[in-house]
Amino acid sequence: VGRAIPLPVPQWYSQTLADGTPIERIFIQHGSQVAAAVYEDCALFSAGSACEFCVMRFSTTDAALRVKRAAQIVEALRLVPLSYQNSGVLLNGGMTFHPGRGMELLVPVVAAIRREFNNTPIAVEITPPQDLNWIDRLRGAGCDSLMMNLECWDEDIRRRYIPGKDEACPRELYLQAFERAIVVFGRGRV
Repeated sequence: VGRAIPLPVPQWYSQTLADGTPIERIFIQHGSQVAAAVYEDCALFSAGSACEFCVMRFSTTDAALRVKRAAQIVEALRLVPLSYQNSGVLLNGGMTFHPGRGMELLVPVVAAIRREFNNTPIAVEITPPQDLNWIDRLRGAGCDSLMMNLECWDEDIRRRYIPGKDEACPRELYLQAFERAIVVFGRGRV
């Protein structure tokens, strides 16, 4: 039997954006950083081939926040304590069927954050793009590091548990994307 001590709710969670949106619907505490799901959905849900373990389907209750605008994220980041801003921002989101596989939604958000928060480290976690040029665009917008979760190595397990992602983003695409990202972002940033 394990024991856990829940972390206290951060005081800044009580704040709201000008339109009344609670800040925790935009950012959540992620260790010493903050995290936001820019695209809080996934094209694989409607295709009927979502990953078996995905929890995003449980968080897409507010249609107005399914795709967060860059202005909303910047406004929310202004309300986050400076210590979190200095530690970094993690942006993620579900996969799209666009050649950017979701990066097309993240690039404008990264650029908006970078314009206002020049020293805030920005990390992105997303599926590899079909068009690897999106990795360059993401870096050009101001992203500092990129994570692409392969989920699992075994091909049979991939087909079983991540059927849509395996078809749209096979393991070989991940490996190509990792190689490209290392060239673009540098070692230790992928």
